[in-house]
Amino acid sequence: MDRTARERSARWRDRRRIGAIAVKLDVAPKHRRALEAIGLIAPGNGCNPEAVAWAVARYLDTASAMQAMGEALYPDWPKDEEAEGDETASPQNSGKNEE
Repeated sequence: MDRTARERSARWRDRRRIGAIAVKLDVAPKHRRALEAIGLIAPGNGCNPEAVAWAVARYLDTASAMQAMGEALYPDWPKDEEAEGDETASPQNSGKNEE
């Protein structure tokens, strides 16, 4: 087994061990620029797949904290009137907390 195959196998085992999955994801140029703008990708590094994957993962890691901060700052916004009565609406969209 060559080095790259060995490294791929090790990464796959690591992901399986922690319950992570690998997905194919297309990231548009405007989204790469946004990741650069918030400092998750170094300028000019937006075409490096590993850098983009790392940046997207870090962005998603902060999503729940950002949502909590937004809810604390703006508890009444947004109110999604269309979602009321819609059983398929998520709690985040309807403003209701289901337990």
